[in-house]
Amino acid sequence: MTGSTAFANVVDEVRKARQSLGLREHQECFFRGHGDVAYKLLPSLYRQGAKSFDEYWKLERRVFFEFRARARQLYGDEHTDWDVLFHMQHHGLPTRLLDWTSTFGVAVYFATLEHDEGSTRSPCVWMLNPYALNQATWKLHRLFDPKYLARDEGANRSYDYGELLLGTHPYDWGERLLWETPLAIYTHQRSERMFAQCGWFTIHGLDQRPLEDTFRDRSAILRKIEIPKSAIPGAREFLALAGIDHRTMFPDLDGLARSVSDRFGLKR
Repeated sequence: MTGSTAFANVVDEVRKARQSLGLREHQECFFRGHGDVAYKLLPSLYRQGAKSFDEYWKLERRVFFEFRARARQLYGDEHTDWDVLFHMQHHGLPTRLLDWTSTFGVAVYFATLEHDEGSTRSPCVWMLNPYALNQATWKLHRLFDPKYLARDEGANRSYDYGELLLGTHPYDWGERLLWETPLAIYTHQRSERMFAQCGWFTIHGLDQRPLEDTFRDRSAILRKIEIPKSAIPGAREFLALAGIDHRTMFPDLDGLARSVSDRFGLKR
């Protein structure tokens, strides 16, 4: 089987999986690419070795306010604390977020980005019905603007993420978390990377398990599609034809430099 044929089979699996997830034509499917099919859908914050939610909460609070205080590139713009959190995620700081994209090709890019021909692991693409996820969590079949995750209708105000971390809101963050299982959220794509990658997020709550282990029946929420090694050449051909590369995914000088290096076979 050629690489193109093998990847065409992957695309067919994705098409069938999208149908089985019950997404309507106008609804976004979330995709997430991984270089290792065994990788768990667990946010980087929950991989730091802490034991209790309280320990993670204290760690997150320290990291968040340290980053916000020093992120001078964000000064002068009308960035909310949620925007700060999204920038943290996209620049590699551990958060309770998982990155997703509404574009299948972007997920394929990240799944195959660091693939080593000598590896015994296959990459994969996870597919998520974010509406079904939120239905299972909050009984609401829609995506959430994060500013409404902590909303006081009586006071006609929403509480920002920093206020949640500090506990300066009507709820006790430590004992009454506003959500327990993961939620799908959308935001204004202020970051160039978020815009280029068609970025979306899920945000974990009190439950520290991987997303795929959170729900007893995940068949209407989540699917995993393996990309066999035989399909990787076809996947890379697809990305080249679609114009998806380092430069388009990371629209800055780092992305351009990596793209040029690859084009001329240079080692970095």
